[in-house]
Amino acid sequence: MSWFEDNNIGDDIAKQLLRIKFTDGESVIERDMRPDVVIDYENLEHQLDETPAAFLFYSSMLAEAKKQKMTLERTIKYRRAKLARELYEASKNDTVKLRASDIETLLDSDDNILALESKLIGAERTLSKVYAAVDAIRMKSEHLRSLAGFKKQEYRDS
Repeated sequence: MSWFEDNNIGDDIAKQLLRIKFTDGESVIERDMRPDVVIDYENLEHQLDETPAAFLFYSSMLAEAKKQKMTLERTIKYRRAKLARELYEASKNDTVKLRASDIETLLDSDDNILALESKLIGAERTLSKVYAAVDAIRMKSEHLRSLAGFKKQEYRDS
């Protein structure tokens, strides 16, 4: 029985919360993180062998997720600046001048900016999940080493 089942976390909830869906533009990676972070005491040696590969996988995914987040932030910043400049230039000849707060309000209602900001929210969620996975795998590795030592001692004592 896994920690999730022991703590009354239903499979449907765990699947939704602990699943990563990551798109790098060319391919989609969907992965349930639970098998990568759960420790199976009966299979410690195999897990010790597999953990560095899992750590590398999630660390690489973390780097890609950071890149996506930073790219979206830069795209949003560029789009906001470009629209602000256009609004400013368009209002130069008007008798009523646009205030900075007026321009900000207009920028907040731009459909493209709203769509980019929604993507950014998703990218930040993915980044948080991948960071948590990397951290959990790092902890798993430390625990596996300790448990392997205890298991060797059990074999010697029996």
